[in-house]
Amino acid sequence: MAVSVTATTTSGLQLDDTTLKLVTSGASQIIQLDQARQRILEYVESRMSVLCPNLQALLGSSVAARLVGAAHGLNNLCKLPSSTLVSLGAHKATSVGGSAYVVVGSVGATATKHVGILADADLIHSCPSMFRSKAIRVLSGKCILAARVDAFKEDVTGSNGQSLREEVERKIEKWQEPPPIVLPKALPAPDDRPKKRRGGKRANAIKDKYRMTEMRKQMNRVPFGLEEQKSVGNTSKTLGMLGLSGSGKVRITAQDKGILKKQKINGRTSGNASGLSSSIAFTPVQGLELVDPEAAARRVREANLNYFGSSTFNKS
Repeated sequence: MAVSVTATTTSGLQLDDTTLKLVTSGASQIIQLDQARQRILEYVESRMSVLCPNLQALLGSSVAARLVGAAHGLNNLCKLPSSTLVSLGAHKATSVGGSAYVVVGSVGATATKHVGILADADLIHSCPSMFRSKAIRVLSGKCILAARVDAFKEDVTGSNGQSLREEVERKIEKWQEPPPIVLPKALPAPDDRPKKRRGGKRANAIKDKYRMTEMRKQMNRVPFGLEEQKSVGNTSKTLGMLGLSGSGKVRITAQDKGILKKQKINGRTSGNASGLSSSIAFTPVQGLELVDPEAAARRVREANLNYFGSSTFNKS
């Protein structure tokens, strides 16, 4: 890269023999170092089944060996966070005329930001392009777990790495599934039964205020086969079955007490007769009978005058 950039920006002057020898020796040393690096990686790759069986089962021998080489050892690799492992192996290149940040992955990887050696894994290549960045993040976390298992020699068979690989494959397949079809939801069956409705003290007080009492229910009932009772006062209301035998004791409300009080007041008339009062009464024995409606009241008054009229009280 440096040679190509220098060749494109040179002024066209020829190098002298001393400078040419230095450039040639430097290029040959770079080539020798790269060849030595490749031999070391090939040796580590051949020994991955013994050194890192779980990491090999997860990523493959080639990618696992390059990860270990980029991290400078298995112990250093298991200490890295998963976010760092994503971009491990990427290089920063400077283009001509400026410092454009281009992250280049390993051999065969596309030039993508924050992508390192993990982009060459077969799991990433088989994944669709829209899910590759997400798959790399998931795979980096599983790689750290497999490297830690290999560093402490907890599993030498590689079964743990194989289970991690299957888990990543299931996640990738899950991402590719189409969304579930939303079917129209059927309406629930109608429920006509009365529902329980709770209320506070105020709501319960209003319900008690307008609730029909047992006394009102008895007054609204009409006995079968019996003579209808007289109306209460000047109204058309009757007592119904209230007070009959077998009706039982009922609670008298304030409204019922008012009706009974009105009936009692209307029964105690003064000397003036009501315009609706009649002196004809129907009896089962004699039929029509002339009755003075105030005769009983006069007898009571006369008895009171005879008993209390002549009595005197003296203070001792």
